[in-house]
Amino acid sequence: MKRDIKNIDRSLQDLLNDNRSGSTELLENLNRILIQCKNDSVNLKKVIRDSRDNFFSFRIIIKYLDDVEKYIRKEDYSGLSVFLNKFKNQSDDLIESIYKNARKFLIKCNKIVTLSNSKTIERILKLLAKEKQITVIVCESRPMFEGRVLASNLIKAGINVELITDANGAAAIKNSDGVLIGADIVLSNGDVVNKTGSVAAAVLCRYYKKPFYAAAQRSKFSKKKQYKPVEHNKSEIWKNPPASLKIRNNYFEVIDSNLITKIFTD
Repeated sequence: MKRDIKNIDRSLQDLLNDNRSGSTELLENLNRILIQCKNDSVNLKKVIRDSRDNFFSFRIIIKYLDDVEKYIRKEDYSGLSVFLNKFKNQSDDLIESIYKNARKFLIKCNKIVTLSNSKTIERILKLLAKEKQITVIVCESRPMFEGRVLASNLIKAGINVELITDANGAAAIKNSDGVLIGADIVLSNGDVVNKTGSVAAAVLCRYYKKPFYAAAQRSKFSKKKQYKPVEHNKSEIWKNPPASLKIRNNYFEVIDSNLITKIFTD
């Protein structure tokens, strides 16, 4: 039992410290942890509490935790077990549904630009690559370089990948067939919250007359109209900066709906 608790604590800390995965992947990992402790109410509540505190800005995770807590309040642990296991199996089905709705647009694309590390985008691109040969250009996504994670995963799937610096996005978009990004939140007015750098990519798409697509599960759609940026650790940008230097480290930003060609969902 002690070994199980240690494993859960270790897995939870790894999850809370993960700033290179997208919200879909984070949620899948959270679900695995809850499956491990579904019969331990103390650890279950601790995981939920810590996850709420850490992932408060992720719409999809908060909604999931709300659903989990409904079972806990009723002390319906058998129902919770069914919910967790069902969730484990439905992720791929949701993304296949998104791909089905996106296919007629993406099938026209031979060279696609993306950024950051989105499990949804990774799986969509893998499905597209099964139908045709594509090249994916991935912006490295500073300061945590999570674009490298996505690039590595796509390479393993046999997809032709190019990794570029964020500042080189203009040339890449100009010579591409469009941009495809994930979304952490879709606001009620149609604006999309995604990794910093997305707005620049959207503006460049408008300038070069390229489509700018976003893909998101319906659970990421919010009733809110606004998003408040969260400041992250400044040392990720510069560990020992001049004392008077102001550093801003926001992971996410809002893309105006007017810049988005289409949002694909399930």
